[in-house]
Amino acid sequence: MIIDNLLAFDKVGHVREGDQVNLLDLRQLYGPNIRGTNMYWGFEAPNLDLPAGQGLDGTKMQFIRDFTAGLGVGEIGTIDLCLEPHGDHRSSESFAHVDAHLGKVRDLASDLVSLQSEAALEDKGLRFVIRFASEMNPEPNNAWSGFPDDFQRSWVNVWNAIKGVSHDLLMNFAPGIELETRTDGNDFHAIKMYWPGDDLVDIVGCTWYAGSGHAINPAKERLDEYFQFFSDKGLPYCVSELGGTCDKALKLRSTQVVQSMFRHLLNFDSDQHLSHATLFLVEDWAGVDVQVVQQETTDLSPCG
Repeated sequence: MIIDNLLAFDKVGHVREGDQVNLLDLRQLYGPNIRGTNMYWGFEAPNLDLPAGQGLDGTKMQFIRDFTAGLGVGEIGTIDLCLEPHGDHRSSESFAHVDAHLGKVRDLASDLVSLQSEAALEDKGLRFVIRFASEMNPEPNNAWSGFPDDFQRSWVNVWNAIKGVSHDLLMNFAPGIELETRTDGNDFHAIKMYWPGDDLVDIVGCTWYAGSGHAINPAKERLDEYFQFFSDKGLPYCVSELGGTCDKALKLRSTQVVQSMFRHLLNFDSDQHLSHATLFLVEDWAGVDVQVVQQETTDLSPCG
């Protein structure tokens, strides 16, 4: 499978509360072929309290402008933007809270389109891939997981709000494809309960982690099953977060695990492209040598 864009997400010191590393520094750290990064926007007071018509605060606006400045002329950069329901709202209340703030979603979309227009004036491109309520299927990772009917309803509302501003903003259906955390059963008929409709998804995505040695090969099998299950949609794929290690607590052999997962993506038999894959390099998944990850390897079972 062809991977169109390699992204990286990191923060200073690899800790969740650090400043996010922007494109120029990501390329300095991990190589010139990094073409984008992730961002996270929550349905929480700092965003919801912004003035009417404003969806991004000054810090996020400047981050994206600096990201654009790091692009070469004629280059298109990708930002995988995760819209996260409020973590303090439990169960279906998370989605009711989203539905009550669709005006702010439209404000956010308008800001993104404005930034795309700014980039175009510099002969550069910004590609925003928006994943709403990612990892909505596993528990206990997210307060909003395990409520497919509520997820579908809110997805349609968010889709309409975003596409009402611009069809150039892409929507990414992104469950968690982990082995250790799921409540919806072992097959993908359960994940399909969350599918909002063939005309309401632009990209079939996921987050993909393996946190222990015994999970690496089953994780690969599970990803294959997931992509194959949705292959009839004819949509591009993506992996919005990718991380792995032989031992999560010790961060043992993380580079080799991610390398084997990355090669597995490249070897996946599909005519459908992987629009992007993001190497997640924070905390439990830190310390990965991205240059080694991109090299050929025959060690597809790196934990022994």
